[in-house]
Amino acid sequence: RGTSAVAPPLARREAWRRRTLSMPWQALIVASAFVELIVAVVNADTKPTGYHPRQRHVGVQTMTTLALLVFCADLAVRLYVYRPKLFFKSGWNCIDFVLVLISILVAIAELAAYSAAPNVTLGLLSITRGFLASRVVFHALRAARVARAARLLFRAGRGSQQAARHLTGENKKRYVDLADGFDLDLTYVTPRLVAMSVPSTGIVSLFRNPLTEVVRLFELRHPHGYSVANCCPELPYDGARFTSGVVECYDIQDHTPPTMAQFVHFLNSSGPRAAADVEHVLAVHCRGGGARF
Repeated sequence: RGTSAVAPPLARREAWRRRTLSMPWQALIVASAFVELIVAVVNADTKPTGYHPRQRHVGVQTMTTLALLVFCADLAVRLYVYRPKLFFKSGWNCIDFVLVLISILVAIAELAAYSAAPNVTLGLLSITRGFLASRVVFHALRAARVARAARLLFRAGRGSQQAARHLTGENKKRYVDLADGFDLDLTYVTPRLVAMSVPSTGIVSLFRNPLTEVVRLFELRHPHGYSVANCCPELPYDGARFTSGVVECYDIQDHTPPTMAQFVHFLNSSGPRAAADVEHVLAVHCRGGGARF
C-alpha cells in the first residue's frame, strides 16, 4: 500500500468487475436508460389496437435494440463475475434476469412479425401478429420498457458511486468480498491491523467508504471487539455506530505527522487492548488512508 511497486495483474473476473464499475460503463448504462425512456415517450401516443412493428420508425427500433444489447451485456458480465450461485442470491439480479428474458422474447417476436410476408395468415407468425396486436400485451411491453429503463438508472446510480470511490481510491488495494457485498478502500495489513480511508456520511460517502458499510464489516467480521483510531478531525462521524468497538479520535491535521505525545497515547491505548484479547482488531484511518499514518 502506497509503494511504487508494480501491482500484480488482476484475476480475470475481478478485472471485468472493475470494468463494469468504471465511469464509461456507467455512462453507457445511463445513456441506454434515457434511450428507453425516450422510446417509451415516443410510443405513448401509439394506439394499442393498431400496433404493429411495421409501423415503427426504423430509428426507434434501432435505439431500442441497442439499449437492449447494453442491458444484456451488463447482465452477462455480472453473471460471469458473480457466478450464478452469488448472482441469483440478490433479488434485484433476479428482476434484471426476468426483464432481460422477457425483452429478448419480445424482440424475437417483433422481428418475426416484421419479417413475415404480408399474405401469411396461419402458423406461428400469424399468432405472433395477434399476440402483438392485443391491448394487454401492448401495455405490458410499454410497462416492461419503462421498468427496464428505471432499473438501468437505479443500477447506474449505485454503480456511479462505486466508480467514484474507485477513482478516489486510485490504485490502493481494496477489500472485496462478493459474497457479502463488500468493496471498500480498506486492507488488512495483518489479521489484526486494518488500514482504511475515512468512514463517511452524506455527500462524501458518494466517493469515500460509506460509514454504514464500514460498520457492517466490523460488526460482521469482528463482533467480539475492535478499536478504531480516527486521525481525520476534518471529517467527523458518529463513532457510536460502531456498537461492538470503540473509536478514539486524534487531532492530526491533514498532511502533518502525529506528535510524539499522540504516538505515546496511541501506543498506551491500543497496546493493552491487543495484549488482553488475541481477537482484538485495530483499525487506523485518516482521510485517504495513508499520509497521516
